Amino acid sequence: MIDVTVHIDPEDDETGTPCGNVPMRGVMLERLRSYWGNIPGAERIEDVALHYLGGRIRVEARIPLDTMTDLDHARRFAKDLVEVAYQDEYVTEVKVLFF
Repeated sequence: MIDVTVHIDPEDDETGTPCGNVPMRGVMLERLRSYWGNIPGAERIEDVALHYLGGRIRVEARIPLDTMTDLDHARRFAKDLVEVAYQDEYVTEVKVLFF
């Protein structure tokens, strides 16, 4: 099996820097970790994808479904992650993906 990653750049950054003031990935991940630090189970997030667009950031957090006790727990967990991530001025969208 071969994996292929295709990246489509939705912004023309050759003439300007539309995301020039947005925190770099490492800084943004630290910010998210600090927001999520008081949420039980957040330490089990396996991957966070950041999508930079229009000077804002879309966040996707991936966590194994088997870390949740039931569907209600998963819903509350996702809701908590989303709510606290929106504290950041650069976050425009948050998705929690269970796998």
